[in-house]
Amino acid sequence: MANTRNHNSNRERIKRVCACAVCAALICLLSPLAIPGEIPFTLSLFVILLTGGVLKPLDAVAATLCYIALGAAGLPVFSGFRGGVGVLLGPTGGFIFAYPLMALCVSLVARKINKNGFLKLLGGGLAAVVICHAGGVAWYCFTTGSPLGAALAVVSLRFIPFDVLKALLAALLALRIRKAVFGVE
Repeated sequence: MANTRNHNSNRERIKRVCACAVCAALICLLSPLAIPGEIPFTLSLFVILLTGGVLKPLDAVAATLCYIALGAAGLPVFSGFRGGVGVLLGPTGGFIFAYPLMALCVSLVARKINKNGFLKLLGGGLAAVVICHAGGVAWYCFTTGSPLGAALAVVSLRFIPFDVLKALLAALLALRIRKAVFGVE
């Protein structure tokens, strides 16, 4: 009996590590794709929300930290196929630093899912969008010296409709993945 329990425990651990690695890889693959601009339009927010919706809280944080570490090491995984610590310390670094907290937020809400899974995932995603914008705007103000109003105009307000759409799509896809891969609705 104990042997079977250890086997199932190891199997579950391997499944979690693989899911974490797949999410980290997806973040690395989709985040560099960007429509250029002072603040580029990317898919990174979508895949961070998806990661939080699919993985357990610590796994979601680990996947995003893995992505950040790979980018900080110089791999071209940040928007526009950039990498290095300079990107993290630049004007858009606040968005990237917010990713682990965003993934954690969505994942914590997703763990509480029962009948209204979609609405809870969407709510977690929208809360994560607020975290993203707060971190991004604060860091932009800090690094550029811009006043709050100007920073909101440049790095936040015009992206909100797209980010709400990303939260909606991530919630829908996360529900399907959770059911297909983990048997959770």
